[in-house]
Amino acid sequence: MTTTLVRGANAPLRTASSPAPTQVRVELAWRGSGVPAALTAVACDARGNALSPEHQVTWQRPSTASGREHFELLVDLATTPEDVVSVALALEVPGTGVRALAGLTATVRTAGGESLAAYPVEDLPDSPGVLITEVYRRSGQWKLRAVGQGLPQGRVGLLRSVGLTG
Repeated sequence: MTTTLVRGANAPLRTASSPAPTQVRVELAWRGSGVPAALTAVACDARGNALSPEHQVTWQRPSTASGREHFELLVDLATTPEDVVSVALALEVPGTGVRALAGLTATVRTAGGESLAAYPVEDLPDSPGVLITEVYRRSGQWKLRAVGQGLPQGRVGLLRSVGLTG
């Protein structure tokens, strides 16, 4: 059963029928095609700072299937170092802004495809970027946080907020 989140909500990353997954796939998807979106993911420590400049990655081109564009990130929870407390995921749409991402939804699935949680992002901000979600660890358990926070400075603002230069 999929847990549907609203902005600010959290959900544990587990299924009712099996133990906590060792890997999850985080998919950010929206309707349409041709939107010049970029995904940035940053691994952060307990203070909310990136562990180093090497602990962030950006993808420039989403995949397209069935009239939807999407990015997908595999997070290996079992091998994530203890000093990584969260992985923040943000999208940037230069020029038109993130409101161009109609029907934006973050979905977390097990590596086998079972849906764990979904966050349909409503009321997208009028900004070039948005911090969509965080996969985070608390008391040894992995969870998902629905954030939906606008980033007026886009990717550069996200990187500065986690202690990196844009």
